[in-house]
Amino acid sequence: GEADDPMKSSPSAAIEAVTIVLVLIALTILFEKMEHAVVHHAGHALRPIVETLFGELTVLGFLSTITYCLEQVGFFEELSKWISGETDEEEMERSEEEEDEVFELVEKIHFGMFFVMVVFLVSVLCEVRHGLQAQKEWCQWDRACQDKTYIKKLLKENHEIDDEFDAVSSMGGIRGTLKRAWRFLLPYLSFLPFLRDERKENLVDKMEFSSLRVEFYNERSEEPPFAPAEAGHKMFGDHFNFGRYLTFVFAKKMAHVVEIDTKTWIFFTGGAICYFFLFDALGFSLKTLAWAWVLIGWIFHVLSINFEKYLLGIRDRLMAPEFVPEPKRRILSWHKLSLSPKLNSKVNGTEKEPLRYATNDYQSQNMGGSDDLPIWCHINLDELDQRRSRLSKAIFGPTPQNRMHALYLFGSHGPEFHLLCLRIMLVFSCIYSAQLVIMFVPLLARDKNTTPLVFVVYCVLASVPALAFIFNKKRLIAALIQVGSVGPFVLPQAVADSEREEKTSMAVRVLVIYWQLARMTKQFLANPLSLELKSTNNHYTEILCEEETASMGRIYKLFFDQDGDGFVSGAEYCKIMSAVNITITEKEASELLLSIAKAVGDKDGELGLSMGGFFQWYANLSLTQKADDKKQCADFLFGVFDDDNSGDITVLEFKQKLDNMDIGISHEEANQLIEEMDEDGNGVLCRDEFQDMVDHFYPLEFENSET
Repeated sequence: GEADDPMKSSPSAAIEAVTIVLVLIALTILFEKMEHAVVHHAGHALRPIVETLFGELTVLGFLSTITYCLEQVGFFEELSKWISGETDEEEMERSEEEEDEVFELVEKIHFGMFFVMVVFLVSVLCEVRHGLQAQKEWCQWDRACQDKTYIKKLLKENHEIDDEFDAVSSMGGIRGTLKRAWRFLLPYLSFLPFLRDERKENLVDKMEFSSLRVEFYNERSEEPPFAPAEAGHKMFGDHFNFGRYLTFVFAKKMAHVVEIDTKTWIFFTGGAICYFFLFDALGFSLKTLAWAWVLIGWIFHVLSINFEKYLLGIRDRLMAPEFVPEPKRRILSWHKLSLSPKLNSKVNGTEKEPLRYATNDYQSQNMGGSDDLPIWCHINLDELDQRRSRLSKAIFGPTPQNRMHALYLFGSHGPEFHLLCLRIMLVFSCIYSAQLVIMFVPLLARDKNTTPLVFVVYCVLASVPALAFIFNKKRLIAALIQVGSVGPFVLPQAVADSEREEKTSMAVRVLVIYWQLARMTKQFLANPLSLELKSTNNHYTEILCEEETASMGRIYKLFFDQDGDGFVSGAEYCKIMSAVNITITEKEASELLLSIAKAVGDKDGELGLSMGGFFQWYANLSLTQKADDKKQCADFLFGVFDDDNSGDITVLEFKQKLDNMDIGISHEEANQLIEEMDEDGNGVLCRDEFQDMVDHFYPLEFENSET
């Protein structure tokens, strides 16, 4: 009958097949949308990480497909027969249950690979989130470091925290003992960020960032007398942004971490073999293996904590002793440094002396004095070589001849080793979590001999390493990036990217100023009496930091006071407004400039707007920004650049309008900028992409004032 015809299918089967296909299509679309959303959220600086992430997911998906195909053609069944040495007669006698066991094993492996993909995705997205937070923090810290009062406040707060802890720790009895014990155990138990001493850690990170920034700008010689580079021979310009540079380094190094290389696969191949021998040693008991797996997870967790301490120790030794806020920190014991007695007492915490900070301009100070040299300058390489064992030299290589390299395991290959360690931690966290969820937790849940209390204890102990691996690596990664991007490990490409972005940031600041002036000019032309100019009792030096003031000084001289007489005249203002398609007469422009000068207290307003008046006007604006200003700014500027009203901005339109505004960005730089912001890859900027560009480069002084 029809039901027995093998060439026909039932309607329900056809409906199921179509439904499955539709679900797969929907999941594919959802995956594509998620990829675009992640790329958009990450921003162009962190985009390499996301692109590498989805490339690796594609590889894992390919492996999963190959696994399915091999299972369908019976490869694993034949492999099982070959390993067990099964004869044809034994194959005939094999029970259906044994065949299902092989099939179930393959399905577990297949599902395990899928779960590894999920955990890998979540882990990397967490790192991207950490990168976005670090990017914001580093740029804010770089801006704040211009203020010496800010640094002194950090130092004072650090002393207060240390004194408070010392007071409690020195107490006798149970309270003091518990406090000291908690401080020691905290790093190993803090699998979630809120369990860490975030106040202290954040304070230390800010202080060490400022110190590392000083040494980065100094470009100190690696040989005695370790003198800073002369002004004319420095790699970096006077206005280089260290925080932005670290962001580009973060993106490049984390993209390298996410890309699983051959060394990592070799490591886990050896790990799989060791895992088998461990299983054999445990008598192939899955229950015992479940507890052993948690022990392995904790071993990796402890190693990761000590790896973080090792990186923080290197960071300490890249700066001068006066800047080290935690003197009791040690580098790994295999290469304890040979230091002068006085310096050794500072590093090892036996000398109780308050931290001090130079009162002169620390960005350009000559830190050439013996006590002011970074700690790495005091390393005795000959004594270090004598103290190292043959085993240490065989594993980590000969003693480096460069003092800075001597801080790192594997010397000049130290940063590469750090990335390998982080990559191994990332992959292990995925495998560890997959094994727990797929195999061991369900196994103990079904085991009748496991009591509910034991099961809960197992789940708690197993979850600590898993959660720590995924959610608590922000500080470790930040330290890894910092110690792997200074001194001999500076990344020239990241420097070039940072300088280009700094140039773009300045261009966007100019465009924002043009928009502010255009908005004010339109209001003035409509009704001069309705012009409202905000005033404040605060001087611009109290509102803008030194770097912002210096940047505004360059902008004033380059774009506004074009004849160099110290004032913006009515004629110069007319030219500025013509660049944004606004027509105003010289008389009207002079009246408007006079109104601005009076509002900001510029006494020479009859001559035009002076530099001081310009600074005060800009500072007043930064205090009166609204939440929707960025969108209004982007919409106005998009209309200025989109000459043909096509809804897109081409490279030619972008470059021509920048030239009209005398903004010095080359055609190549304009093209690179559009390529970075062009998310759909069509070679032009749409309105949303232009909005993203404005959002990304919007002046921080305006961001911080939004209401």
